[in-house]
This record gives sequence, structure tokens and C-alpha cells, in this order.
Amino acid sequence: EPERRAEGAQERPENVLSHQEIGGRQNLWFADDLAPGAPFFLPAGCHIYNKLVELMRNERWKEGYQEVMSPQMLNAKIFDMSGHLAHYADDMFLWEHDGGQRVGLKPMSCPCHCIMFGRKAYSYR
Repeated sequence: EPERRAEGAQERPENVLSHQEIGGRQNLWFADDLAPGAPFFLPAGCHIYNKLVELMRNERWKEGYQEVMSPQMLNAKIFDMSGHLAHYADDMFLWEHDGGQRVGLKPMSCPCHCIMFGRKAYSYR
């Protein structure tokens, strides 16, 4: 079954455009080899992106979720504590910072959320 899906995903009718083609034709965004996997949003594309973020943010707020932000670059100790380093170090962006401190870009937010959650005691009563 997975093989059939992969084959089907590669085949598409000639008259159907990919999201890359549509985004380029409508001047929404473009890709560049200097930033693989990361789109450059043009004004109209940025407007659509921001409207989608606003919609999702409002929907989450209606459900009682609260938004937080955390650093993108962290000491690699957090990734060691969370277990990410042992499993994903080869796929993570890590380097030696000033003074020999090993740092990295966070691959996901859960280690940071654990730090935030651990800052105070919570009761579920």
C-alpha cells in the first residue's frame, strides 16, 4: 500500500499545477537553493500566511490554549536531557559557541516547554 501511494503521489494529470507552480505564478512565494525547504514569502503570500496564523491563533484561544514563545538557539544540554541529542544529533544543527559552549537550533519546542512548565508548581485539584 505505501508503495502505491508513493507512485500515485508522483503522478498527476498534466492540467494540475503543483503548489510550487501556483505560488510562483501568483507571486505568493518562491524558493531558492540558498534556503532549502524555506520559502521566501512575497507581500501577497505573507498576507495570506499571516491571515492563516491569525485564524489558527483565534481558534486555539477559543479552546482555551495560551501561546508561548521560546528561544530558537539553546545550550545543547537541554537536548541531551530531553533525549533528542542521543537520537537526532546527526540531523540537528549544533556548533561550538563562544567559550566552547555547545549550542544548537531547537528541532522542536517540547524541551523548551518542559523548562517553562518546570518554573512553578502546578496543582490539578
